[in-house]
Formats: sequence, structure tokens, C-alpha cells
Amino acid sequence: MQGWICTDPEVKDVAGKTVIRFQLSVSAKFKKDGDKKWKSFFSIDYWPVDRVAGNVQKEVAKLRKGLEVTFEAEPIQERWEKDGSKHSAVKFVVEGWVRILAPGTNEPAQSADDSPFS
Repeated sequence: MQGWICTDPEVKDVAGKTVIRFQLSVSAKFKKDGDKKWKSFFSIDYWPVDRVAGNVQKEVAKLRKGLEVTFEAEPIQERWEKDGSKHSAVKFVVEGWVRILAPGTNEPAQSADDSPFS
């Protein structure tokens, strides 16, 4: 999955494990009556591989609104009922690494500290 972080990431504790949550904007193009483009917005739950508290904070500091990122994710459909109405939403779960991309490229950004979060 590839797109732009469109909200500042938040760190949450879920059942004793750390998750970083943010929204991702993904653009797509199709040709029909000329070039058309649309954006979709997805909720991302990122479960860092390295969950040591200080390392998670470093990851959050590098992930910020406006950055283009790429990662592999699994779609998860959540369902719930509220006030007698049924609801559902799809979010994506990342359990590997999130790569920050250099502006205008599909290449990882260079980092001075050899972080997997480039």
C-alpha cells in the first residue's frame, strides 16, 4: 500500500501492546472521458516490529502528516452495532515496517541513522 499520511499519528495501548494509528490518503487514476483521479482515505493500525518504548517514540517522530509512505498491510473489516443500526468499516493492519519515501520517487528516503523507517 502506498499513500500520504493525512493525520498526525497517535500512539495507543491496546491490550498491553503498542499500536500507532493514522489515516492514509491514497490516490488512483483511471481513464474514462479523459483523465480522472480520486482519493480514498483509510484507517491504518501500525503494530511496530520493535515495540520497545523509546523506539516506538522514534518511529512516531518520523511518521508525520504529509509524508509519503509504503508498506504491506492486511485489510480487516470491523463490524459493530450502535443505537440499533449496524455499521462496518475496513481498516488496514501493518505488522512489518513502514518505509518513508523520498519526495517524488518510489525510493526510500535516506536517513542518517540506518533506521528501517528510512
